[in-house]
Amino acid sequence: MFSGKGKVFLFILLFTGFSKLLFAQNSVIEEELLRHNIQVLRSYFIENNNWHVVKKEVGTDVDALLHFIEDESPDQVIKNLNDTLRVNGNYVMRLPENVEDSLSVPGFVSYGDQQLEVQSIESEYKANVKPEDITVPPAIIREAENEVRQVPKGQGLSLFTDSVYAFPEELYIPEVIPDSILNSPDMFNELIRRDSLRRDYIEEKRVFYNDSVKADYISRIVSVYRAEKYNENLQYRIKRYKDEVKLNNYYVLKAYNDEVVAQVNDSIKAVLNVLMNYADHIDTTRLSLINLYGEKEDVLLQNGAERYSRIWLKNEQNDSLAVMVKNTDKRTVQMLIDDGVTFSRFKEKQTKDFDFESPETQQ
Repeated sequence: MFSGKGKVFLFILLFTGFSKLLFAQNSVIEEELLRHNIQVLRSYFIENNNWHVVKKEVGTDVDALLHFIEDESPDQVIKNLNDTLRVNGNYVMRLPENVEDSLSVPGFVSYGDQQLEVQSIESEYKANVKPEDITVPPAIIREAENEVRQVPKGQGLSLFTDSVYAFPEELYIPEVIPDSILNSPDMFNELIRRDSLRRDYIEEKRVFYNDSVKADYISRIVSVYRAEKYNENLQYRIKRYKDEVKLNNYYVLKAYNDEVVAQVNDSIKAVLNVLMNYADHIDTTRLSLINLYGEKEDVLLQNGAERYSRIWLKNEQNDSLAVMVKNTDKRTVQMLIDDGVTFSRFKEKQTKDFDFESPETQQ
């Protein structure tokens, strides 16, 4: 037995449970079976190139169905986008070195301008600095002196046997001394004198040779050192200039890129706000209300668009009660009894409890 208000309260409870049942239907599907079915569609419509759709529209519709099932709900997508902006501050980013129009950025030094400046640095350096102006450390000289090969004292004759030098005619001594010289005291004394001069000549040439070899070797070592230092100093100036340009270009592009990134993200934010508002607006649910006599009234649940519907509640005694239903957003409805409703019955009639779980009624 229920009064008028009790019936309305009962209807609200039953309606709330019915709505939850509608929203929970997807949970009835077994997750593993759902994954299997999705994979079947993917294997024939997307992943396997040996199968082709008979109509392009079919493939498009299947792809849309898979996205609808696999993708997150619009509410979650909108929340994720807003969270991304709140946490990261931007939706997209770009590194300064990826700026396509860098040549048009004020303050950016192009590769061609760098090459011209490098040539200017080289010309100025070569005009003002000479290799012979570079000081050679004494350690380099000492190391070269220690490395040069010298003819030891007492071995100077090898310079003549190796044909580095030749004896003059007046110091010529035959390899085999004839008996005529050995038997002549004057000739033999002359041979001894010539041999003494010859030994002095060999030593003189040995010293001269060693000095010449040392001087030549040290000269080559010094020339190599100066050439290397000369080029090293030039390359250092060029590298220092390039490093300065690289740093300049980085900060120039960074400032420019930061401004562009901010503008792009502002544009994306504006576009996303429009699309998110539109997605939120078109995301609807159609709710059908059916009374005891099978009379149906559809209610469209949608954000930003209030709609009113009326349904007549009836019991088995054909008592009627008009209820106004208004959608407040895409998840909520508001119900109220129509104004001007009056109850003409002054005594209770026999009523029956109705079980929504069974088509039969209980006494």
